[in-house]
Amino acid sequence: MSSPRLERRETMTYVVGYRLALLLTCAAFGLVYFHLVGARLAFTIVAGLGAVQMVVQFRCFLHIDIKRSARADL
Repeated sequence: MSSPRLERRETMTYVVGYRLALLLTCAAFGLVYFHLVGARLAFTIVAGLGAVQMVVQFRCFLHIDIKRSARADL
């Protein structure tokens, strides 16, 4: 059985991950929808936001660390 502290930490990881994923998605959507920058720059920024989104997904939802010792999980 897991401890309440561990459960709280895991729940917080999901909450932070959800909020980050939502923020990154809204940022990409708003950037394109409101035509804030040119097409090429928008593509570059959205690709960068997508890369950050992948890191958030790996860390917060799949529980895969980016450390060198955990790369076998990838």
